[in-house]
Amino acid sequence: MHLDYDRALYEAFAGFDPEVGIPPFWPLFEALAPRPVLTIRGQNSDLLEEETVRDMAARHPGMQVHHVPHEGHAPLLDDAPTDRFFDPQRPGPAAAFLRGDLM
Repeated sequence: MHLDYDRALYEAFAGFDPEVGIPPFWPLFEALAPRPVLTIRGQNSDLLEEETVRDMAARHPGMQVHHVPHEGHAPLLDDAPTDRFFDPQRPGPAAAFLRGDLM
């Protein structure tokens, strides 16, 4: 089998014990509520499911989501819609971050 992912991802889970399971993720994510959050998802991602993004948005109503068309995980961010999305003149968290307003 050939894994087409960053080896560090594999190594991060090398000690995973399915008997113990995955630690709870949502409390950590919900702690981000006071902060601006931008989620970038490749449309064809097989690691970050669309349902998970919907759950994230429900837990963080201010979260902004950008879907990159025709990309997997991690998207290259070199398409025209993404260029427009990250335009510093555009209102929203992505542009505010690029301008340094959220630092």
